[in-house]
Amino acid sequence: MNSDPMEFDNYTKRMYLISLLWTAAGTAVLFPWGISLWGAWLLGTLFNVLFFFLLNRLYTLWQRNHCNALWTAQHIALLGFLRLPIEAAFCFFIVWATSFSVFFFLAGLLSLRASIYADAIRRVIKK
Repeated sequence: MNSDPMEFDNYTKRMYLISLLWTAAGTAVLFPWGISLWGAWLLGTLFNVLFFFLLNRLYTLWQRNHCNALWTAQHIALLGFLRLPIEAAFCFFIVWATSFSVFFFLAGLLSLRASIYADAIRRVIKK
């Protein structure tokens, strides 16, 4: 199976931008209800933004250093696997240390699902 080496780079950029859009839109909508709601949403969505930013930067670095494709794929999969435990620890720490709403923090984290579906629908419509 042949794939364009820039496909993953473009995907991470799209998801990064979509996540930023979710961050701005959700924060603007939740702003009147106080910092415990919009702050939780902001931190949850910023986790997604930073995750895709990290993936994009690491992938670009690995491509520039001519790393083996299998090695690159294994490390991307490892980062994806480690995302859940890091997310859970981050959620526990934020809710324990602040008065932020756990539900809006989790909703911010789950906005990634909506971003993935929006990107898939966009690609289907584009075809």
